Amino acid sequence: GYGDMRNLEQELKIQLTEREYNILANVSQTQAVEQVNHYFVGKKVDKSIMIRLRKKNGVYLLCYKRRLSHAHGVVVSDEKEQEIQPAYAESLIARGITAKELFDFFQTEFDQDVFYVGALTTLRTKFTLCEWNLELDKNLYFNEVDYELECENNQVQSLAKLKSYLTYNFGIVIRPSITKFERFLTAYFENI
Repeated sequence: GYGDMRNLEQELKIQLTEREYNILANVSQTQAVEQVNHYFVGKKVDKSIMIRLRKKNGVYLLCYKRRLSHAHGVVVSDEKEQEIQPAYAESLIARGITAKELFDFFQTEFDQDVFYVGALTTLRTKFTLCEWNLELDKNLYFNEVDYELECENNQVQSLAKLKSYLTYNFGIVIRPSITKFERFLTAYFENI
C-alpha cells in the first residue's frame, strides 16, 4: 500500500519558457528566495527515489521523496523531511550518507549508501493567483537554466482548471515537466 497518506504530496509541474516565466514573475510582484538543492544518488540510480539536502535561509532540510505516479504533469510522491544541523549537513555533502543513516532519518529501508552528485540552485517566487498557491522557479545547474511552475493541490479538478486559466489568461503552453531531480541527473550524466 501507499503507507501513511499524510506524507502524500500531489503537485502539478509545468515547464515554462523564459518569456512565460517573466510574464508570471511580473504578475507575482514578490521577491524570489534562493534555495540550494544538494542531490545524492547510489551506485544503482533509481530516478523514482530522490534524496536531497535543501539549504534555505541557513536551514538544512534532508528530504526523501519516492514517486508513486506521474501523469499529465501531476506527480504524486511519498515525502518525508527532517531538519539537520549545518555542520552535520556539510559532513554529509563531503562523505555521502550511509543506508543506516538514511534509515535513522526516515524509518525507511535503503539497500545502498548514497554519495553527493552536485547542486541545483532555485530562485523560487511564491504567490497566490485566484484559488491557487503557486511556486515559480528559475533553476540553475551545470550549464543549464530552466523555468517551471509548480502548484501543490489535492484537488485534481482544481489543477485542471489552473491549466486552462494559465493558457487563457497568459497564453502559457502546458508542457508537463519532469522533476528537477530527473533534469539534474540527465545533465549530470552528460557532464561526467
